[in-house]
Amino acid sequence: MTTSNDAFSKILESSKIYIDSKLKYFELVMIDKISGIMSNLIAATITFVFIFFVVFFLSVSLSFALSEWYGKMWFGFLVVAILYIVVIMAIHLLKGKVIRNTIQNQLLNSLTKDAEDTKN
Repeated sequence: MTTSNDAFSKILESSKIYIDSKLKYFELVMIDKISGIMSNLIAATITFVFIFFVVFFLSVSLSFALSEWYGKMWFGFLVVAILYIVVIMAIHLLKGKVIRNTIQNQLLNSLTKDAEDTKN
């Protein structure tokens, strides 16, 4: 009778160790995924800041160039403002179809990439 109790207690102890190991593994996988997403977010933010400054200075340069070309200061800035309005309208029209789907797919790919690698 004691051997069956000992066997049962060993199985129970092994099960607890297995569950604890699985929980720790899951925690480590989640930390890895979150850190990957955060690093991608930080890299994207830094890239966005640099792109913003490049576009800003190119816009000001284009405004001054058009202003000098047409001889009226306000005209160059008006043309660049209209250009930005067209870009904003295009982004607004595409946000649901293209932009949102692209962002969702990239996020899901980054979340599921490691899961597929651990299966193999």
